[in-house]
Amino acid sequence: FAVVMDRRSGEILALADYPTYDATNPQASLPKNRNSLAMTSPYEPGSVEKVLTLSSLIDAGKVTDRTRLVVPPQLPSGDRIIHDWFSHPTLHLTLAGVIAQSSNIGTAKAARLFGPGQLHSYLTQFGLGRRTNIGVNGETAGLLPSKAEWNGMLQDRIAFGQSVSVNGVQMAAAINTIANGG
Repeated sequence: FAVVMDRRSGEILALADYPTYDATNPQASLPKNRNSLAMTSPYEPGSVEKVLTLSSLIDAGKVTDRTRLVVPPQLPSGDRIIHDWFSHPTLHLTLAGVIAQSSNIGTAKAARLFGPGQLHSYLTQFGLGRRTNIGVNGETAGLLPSKAEWNGMLQDRIAFGQSVSVNGVQMAAAINTIANGG
């Protein structure tokens, strides 16, 4: 699927799905192809989520784009170890560098600066975990675990885009919030 949104207004300019169907003869296609995948198929956002996490930290006044982080080769998180997509020694990255390198470790370390419930509140304000209600049949709300379910390990994973799911329009709208200056 593809979503094109007006940066200034948030208006959806185009939404395309594949496979699709002939709107003049919908019965000729499979029922599963008659809805918008951008609205009905939740997915883990992965690294795109890092932009929401780090911009939330900036908005909360916890960091700036020039904040420096020590990024070790791995990061303990509960009974698990977080790795980056690339092997590396200990790195010294700015927040901008964490985004440029797409560092899971740097993002999780930065997210640990949030107070209890802060990241959840920001993600809710971005529209995660609830339907957009733009009128598309079968729209998913995605999945944003409740505040009661959150612990440090879950927050670490959510910070870099795992253990959360979105629909395509939700994520486009959330990123658009940043693109249009908040």
